[in-house]
Amino acid sequence: MTFGSCPTYVPFVNHYGYFCTDLTLPYWGDVFLQPGKLSDADSNYLFLRSWWQTKDIEALIDSQSKLGKDVEKTWDVEALRAVKEIATTKDEKAKTPAEKEKNINTEGGVELITGFQRGVGAKFYTFHVQSTGTGSDKKHVGTIVRTKSNKDPRGELPISFAYGDTDGSNPLGRSVVELVGGMQNLMDAETQMYQYNRALQLNPPVHIFGINVNKFKYAPNTVVKSTNPDAFVKPVEIDTTALTNFPANYQLMQSQLLTLLASPNSNISAEVGNITQSKTPQGVEQNKANLNIDDNHYRKQFETWFERWSETAINLYFAERTGVEELQLDKKTAQELTKLAQEGKFNPELLSDDNKIRIDYDSATPALKFEVDASTSKMQDEAEQLQALTLMEEFLRKSPILQKIVPPSKQVELWNAFVRNTKIEDPEKLALDEKEIQESMSSLQGNEGDDIQDRVTAKFETLPDWAKAQWYKNHNFEVPEGVPMSAPLPEKTESVSQPDNQMKPEHILKADDQAHKQGIDSAKIEMEMRKMDLEDHKMMMEMQNQSHTQTMSEKQHQLAVKQANKPKGVKASGTR
Repeated sequence: MTFGSCPTYVPFVNHYGYFCTDLTLPYWGDVFLQPGKLSDADSNYLFLRSWWQTKDIEALIDSQSKLGKDVEKTWDVEALRAVKEIATTKDEKAKTPAEKEKNINTEGGVELITGFQRGVGAKFYTFHVQSTGTGSDKKHVGTIVRTKSNKDPRGELPISFAYGDTDGSNPLGRSVVELVGGMQNLMDAETQMYQYNRALQLNPPVHIFGINVNKFKYAPNTVVKSTNPDAFVKPVEIDTTALTNFPANYQLMQSQLLTLLASPNSNISAEVGNITQSKTPQGVEQNKANLNIDDNHYRKQFETWFERWSETAINLYFAERTGVEELQLDKKTAQELTKLAQEGKFNPELLSDDNKIRIDYDSATPALKFEVDASTSKMQDEAEQLQALTLMEEFLRKSPILQKIVPPSKQVELWNAFVRNTKIEDPEKLALDEKEIQESMSSLQGNEGDDIQDRVTAKFETLPDWAKAQWYKNHNFEVPEGVPMSAPLPEKTESVSQPDNQMKPEHILKADDQAHKQGIDSAKIEMEMRKMDLEDHKMMMEMQNQSHTQTMSEKQHQLAVKQANKPKGVKASGTR
């Protein structure tokens, strides 16, 4: 943007038979805010100037004459005929920089001004101003050529400004050109001086003494003869300091320019004099942090404008359209409407089997709200995102405590984040929606509700025969025949005869290691048996509690029956 802001206008136009809202960019000099206001959002009304040719107005008159009686007519045809021949010339303030630079002829245009004001149903007037007389007798006569109501259900203006950098005193804001213009001019001047000094170095002035200048030729392999012993010819020495320091000076100014623009360019070293430009890891990270701050500012400015424009375009589209139209929806949109119908938020009869929907534009349409998801316009590095997600997944996988604390729904979101940051086609096919997440959660909860007795049986079957015999004995069961009652002894390692009839040390260590491993295995089996005993005890307690609860319920039921069958007047006896 040349200036700190850019006005945008949302007209309702006819694109080859299709009526819809559009986006146009008026010249900043043709938009006039309410006096005393510092932004378009603060203005209750504003004016938009447009320039028409006589042929354009004649075409408009012809199109308005062909409209039917049922169509709303906003243009005054007779007023258009009266002003189409009243041509004016742009003054110097109204001319664009291109018109001034190229001296374009701006005569013969018809100036029309439209006044917009806030409010539901407020009137928009388009008028032509004709000046008559001169001096103190100068008069301005206005002719209204169009009257149109504000159909926006919010009552907002159809013009909004996109600001690059707001300014508390200038309604146009502060532009990037104003911010870096001085530094850019300095760089241009430095480059011009460098070229000038190079020209002096390549073709320097010559100091001639005692020689006829008219006969002297300064060229390669030229022999200069003179009878004057004091005569000489030599080029003037040019100081090369400016040429030598030019690369460093230019890089310093370039780094300052990139700093003002918050550019991510880190090709310039801090050795040129700008400490904000650094190739070290710490310097690169600092540059990224500064870039994120400036990027967030400009991105939020864009999102603010885009929300306003989009919201205005959508509301005006439904407000300006009339009649009934059948629209063909894509599969994804139709699925979203089907979900809304299941939740009772949409009438399923409006959607056909072939994903077509009928819209009645004449029915009352409420004000629509449009919001921008900040993550969609943010500059993201997929590689950095995937690296961070991988660290999170690895940390979660290695931490049993986090696996118990973090709910499965959050783990599913971690998977969806992986899918969103990959560059695969159609990532929505791999991402899990809410319905799939609920189904997965239900299946996980169903698997966790298995009977404890099945798990105890599975662990008992994995025990060795001697451990099963010990369990039988401890629980007063008959031990099957042929089952050993104790763990087998470690196998003896055969000694290898040596010439001196002694065992090697490695054989002794090997036998000790085998005995140690068998001892550890026996300890593990005993621990498993104790766990099984605890689980059996827990299961027995649960069964006793259930039987106790059932017995108490039966006793209460019997007592209630006795009380109901007891004759009146007889006092019940019992214990407290």
